[in-house]
Amino acid sequence: MALAAIEAVTPGSVAKTDAKQAINAAANLKKDAIQERTDLTQEEKEEAIKQVEEAAKEARNKVDTAATDAQVVSEKDAGLKAITDVTPNPIAKPTAKQAVQDLADLKKSTIEADKSLTREEKDAAIKQVEDAAKKAKEAIDAAPTNSQVATDRDQGKQAIADVTPVADAKPKAKEAVEQAANAKKAAIEADKNLTREEKDAAISAVDQAAQAAKTAIAEASDNSTVANEQGKGTSAIAGLTPVAETKPKAKEALEQAANAKKAAIEANNNLTREEKEAAKAKVDTAVAETKDAIDAATTNAEVAEASKTGADLIDALNPSADKKTAAKDAVDAAVKTKADAIDARTDLTQEEKDAAKAKLAQEADKAKAAIDAATTNSDVDAASQAASNAINGFNPTADAKNAAKAAIDQAVADKAKEIDARTDLTQEEKDAAKAKLADAAKQG
Repeated sequence: MALAAIEAVTPGSVAKTDAKQAINAAANLKKDAIQERTDLTQEEKEEAIKQVEEAAKEARNKVDTAATDAQVVSEKDAGLKAITDVTPNPIAKPTAKQAVQDLADLKKSTIEADKSLTREEKDAAIKQVEDAAKKAKEAIDAAPTNSQVATDRDQGKQAIADVTPVADAKPKAKEAVEQAANAKKAAIEADKNLTREEKDAAISAVDQAAQAAKTAIAEASDNSTVANEQGKGTSAIAGLTPVAETKPKAKEALEQAANAKKAAIEANNNLTREEKEAAKAKVDTAVAETKDAIDAATTNAEVAEASKTGADLIDALNPSADKKTAAKDAVDAAVKTKADAIDARTDLTQEEKDAAKAKLAQEADKAKAAIDAATTNSDVDAASQAASNAINGFNPTADAKNAAKAAIDQAVADKAKEIDARTDLTQEEKDAAKAKLADAAKQG
């Protein structure tokens, strides 16, 4: 009976069982908490759960070997603390996200430093970077495994690297300035009123204006400033209108020389109206030809050469007074012919000849004065004809000899009458006396 009672005594392992159940419960709670954490990858969770299980296992083993209730409690509490102390540190995701952030920060710094971009273009590109970084971080946060974290990290970094901001505003503005400059330079090149030197100077001014505009555009910070600088640049270029000075000045000098020459021609009274008009027409022709040469010249030197040639040509245009000279020569010839005829006359005394030639000289002077006063060819012809008529019609009379002969004839007649009246002479004596009278008259 006693033996049976003894055999029936079976003590229950309450302290250790309760302790191990508490350890297991704590371990399960810890593992559940670890599993719920999204900042850990599966590998990090598994490693942490393994640490929890090892801590729980070690704690259970120590509870099993505990000799007293106090030791059981002590080992249980130590195990619970060990389980609680398992605090997994997320490494993969934070490291991946930091790598993404570092690249994003670098990319944004690069964008900020790019002077070819406007503020708006920088902001748009930076937003793309930030959007790519955000997307990558969200993907990393949602990634379950280390490999997926690495994949999402790399994809995020690639997306950030692929953000390539395109400088649009400044290049387009510079291109607009360049087009305006090219158009202006083409117009300058096509302007035939400009010499090579004037074209080069104007083109240089265009290039300087274009470069100044491009520099201002490059330094502009935003789209508005870029547009403003573009407008200022194109306006500055449009306002560059080169003034042709060399050719106009050369033509003006030519006109002045021509006007002076024509004024001299007009003032030359030796010329008839027809001769003046013909001479001025030659001046106009020389001016027109010289202006054509100036227009065709391409350099300042060529303009100067054409101008000198024209000026020399105009200066050399000294028309001769052919009409009046010829008329005067004709007067002189007529006078000489008439004078020679007077000198050849035997019925004139020397005094009569000299007086006649003096009158001829007066007629010649009168005729020449009329010729000088004539303004047209027809006027000269009329004066010449009048002179010719006056000179050719001038026939001096032999007054002295005719008077002497008349006196002799009268004396002979009177003497013959006296002889005829004498009664003391025979007819033969009278005839002989009158014959002597006739001989005496011839000798006289």
